[in-house]
Amino acid sequence: MFENIYHIEIFSVHQSDQKVLNMLLKDGWQILSIIQYKADNMDAYGQIILGASKTAFEKNNLKLIHENDINPDPF
Repeated sequence: MFENIYHIEIFSVHQSDQKVLNMLLKDGWQILSIIQYKADNMDAYGQIILGASKTAFEKNNLKLIHENDINPDPF
């Protein structure tokens, strides 16, 4: 089902992760799973698991995104 997965990342579902998730998906990462859990209003969470081929991982990953945030491209 999931061929050529080289690397995975697990994200808790937060609005702040939306930009990072979209960047990775645009660069070839795939959604492997979405997990939602809610026992009651106080005990609820969600996770998104992304996977990347070696090519997609080398093109964009969390380390590269973090480095670009610290040293933004002036162009």
